[in-house]
Amino acid sequence: METLVSFKPVHLAVRSGGENGRLVFAGDWLVAVIAQVDDPHSSRPHQWIIRAGFGPCATDRGRAFNTLQEVSVWINNQGPGLDQASIKKEPFPASEPG
Repeated sequence: METLVSFKPVHLAVRSGGENGRLVFAGDWLVAVIAQVDDPHSSRPHQWIIRAGFGPCATDRGRAFNTLQEVSVWINNQGPGLDQASIKKEPFPASEPG
């Protein structure tokens, strides 16, 4: 069964300014942070690069994709670690008074 993969647009702070990025969710789990290459002189202009991965997606930092659809397919191919029933959910800790 495929996991629903969704993307939330974000701006990633980098030394040279900012990058067009996405938080990538598998169901309600954050599994990756990706950024779009914005340098036309890059060998991968406009591709999506994994900046950080979590859980079963933690292994391919720097991997490039041409489209968000390719990212979605790759995430669904990461195996049983994305099965919602196999991930133990811990309650969020209570907020400490600020």
